[in-house]
Amino acid sequence: MYNNSFVPPDLSQNLLASNNDGAGNHQFRVYIWLDTATTYYLVVTTNKPIVTGQFTVIVTGLGSLTLSPMNASDTTNIITSQYSTVLTNASEQFCRVGDCSTAAYYYQAFTLNFSIPGYYLFKSISNIDTYGYMYKKILVPADPFENLLASNNDGAGNHQFRVYIWLDTATTYYLVVTTNKPIVTGQFTVIVTGLGSLTLSPMNASGKSQIRFRILL
Repeated sequence: MYNNSFVPPDLSQNLLASNNDGAGNHQFRVYIWLDTATTYYLVVTTNKPIVTGQFTVIVTGLGSLTLSPMNASDTTNIITSQYSTVLTNASEQFCRVGDCSTAAYYYQAFTLNFSIPGYYLFKSISNIDTYGYMYKKILVPADPFENLLASNNDGAGNHQFRVYIWLDTATTYYLVVTTNKPIVTGQFTVIVTGLGSLTLSPMNASGKSQIRFRILL
């Protein structure tokens, strides 16, 4: 059982409850409070792969509840895009912790371009230990915590960041990708998944990518 949205590439997000054999005889049973102000999704699958067959869902409660199946277009509209780049010794840098004269962290900032509001999932794939920060409206060099919406280090596993967040088309957002340890370079890819197309535009030296700021953890 999920609330708000169901994103097949990330089955743990918005998960409220799950069950396998609670009803006995290898049948699931989910008992849960539902609020009329929230959208819910029930996903029925099998315990083992490549299994087909008929099933019936029985719903019991104080009010009438109907199940509306989501057709193929509801799930195939989920769009995945990616952007790959490299952190080098020439990349912009800032000081997160420690002595700024000896501990520089290379980073790349991106502006987010999208036209459909909703939840979007950002995660990295790399051989280096990445760290992701999401900002809204503007990046403030003097106060890196200003407008900070979310940050993550190892949420995607294997030392990769994972940020799952609601984005509004009326707001400007910035994704900052850096590393967990200083003086680390290497290639990384950002994977974006959501209900609409979203592109990442790197901020070059002629724009705000020249900012240097301090993040205290």
